[in-house]
Amino acid sequence: IRINGQRKYFWIFELEQYKNDAPAFKEALGKEQGFNSILYNGNTYLMVYYKVPSTGWTFVINVPEAVIYKPLETLKTLLLTLSLLSILVVIGVTFMAAKRITKPIENLTSELGLVAAGNLTVQIKEEGKDEIAAMAAGFNKMVQNLRSLIVQVHSSAEQMAASSQQLTASAHESAQASNQ
Repeated sequence: IRINGQRKYFWIFELEQYKNDAPAFKEALGKEQGFNSILYNGNTYLMVYYKVPSTGWTFVINVPEAVIYKPLETLKTLLLTLSLLSILVVIGVTFMAAKRITKPIENLTSELGLVAAGNLTVQIKEEGKDEIAAMAAGFNKMVQNLRSLIVQVHSSAEQMAASSQQLTASAHESAQASNQ
């Protein structure tokens, strides 16, 4: 700049509009390379600097942060959307897996209620080879054994009734014989 006909040299950070950012400019002059944020006219800029080895000059570029971070905003939105979708898929899969596990248990519980009420004709489908299928097989075996036990008790009761009738008839005949 020429002031009163004389050439004057000055540092950019000596200008009034850059006074607030003087520390950032001084840091750029003191280092080989790096970056810093500066505020100019109400906008935030990313200042990237590199000292050119052959000249010793420091090359500085200022780019508005909004321009730099715009692709990151798009990426952030995309990642947020993917995260939410992933969470929804995990919740859906978890719900379906839980339903697949609990439905056979609910069926077994309702069938147990029928057996408790006296219905020994119930049978549960044994699907798969997991613990629930093993419980269903055990339940079916238990109901079958209960049915067999009741049939045996019923048969024994009929035999007892027949034996009792025979004893009663024998006792009646003995009483008649004693009366004679």
